[in-house]
Amino acid sequence: MSYVQVARRIRVPVGFAAAALYIWLAEPTWASIVYGTAIIVPALLLRTAASGHVRKNQEVTTSGPYAYTRNPLYLGSILLVMGFGVASHNVRLAIGLVIYFSVAVIVLRGTLL
Repeated sequence: MSYVQVARRIRVPVGFAAAALYIWLAEPTWASIVYGTAIIVPALLLRTAASGHVRKNQEVTTSGPYAYTRNPLYLGSILLVMGFGVASHNVRLAIGLVIYFSVAVIVLRGTLL
């Protein structure tokens, strides 16, 4: 089994472990939750709009958010990560989230190999 196959197989359990670690290490304040939510909501809206336009394996999508960015699903995801980082009110945790997300994307897309 290749490294990418292993990574794809363990991504969900690792995601649950990351979520548990986030809950354990987060030190949210009301202000950080409000600021984080201000980033999270538009990110979710972007991902929702993008998923309504994409047609996998059929054609290159150029409508909706795809008219402005090459991959709005990844953009929405990184904004979600940043929003949760802000909401956590923990700089190390926020940096760790961005690194975790970046590595997961690189490994699962196979661009590092």
